[in-house]
Amino acid sequence: EVFPDCVIDFVFDLHDASRRSFIPSEQQPQYSGVFREITAKYFPNTNWPSAEAIASECHGDTLFLALYNELTLRHLQSVKRPKVTDRI
Repeated sequence: EVFPDCVIDFVFDLHDASRRSFIPSEQQPQYSGVFREITAKYFPNTNWPSAEAIASECHGDTLFLALYNELTLRHLQSVKRPKVTDRI
């Protein structure tokens, strides 16, 4: 799956922030700023790439992939009515 470089950069930066510090204020700029900007530009009405598609960008970090999956599912719920299979 091919996606914009800014998505790869976001995943790397969010992964880095989530592993360096568990302080929410250090992770917040990624979510409240960068995630929303990328969403508005590339994914306003569609899904973000799946956790499986970006796993190589975070070395398959299962805890981070769970965080990423939750983040993208919340986006999915905000833009369309997901099916049960989207949530599994």
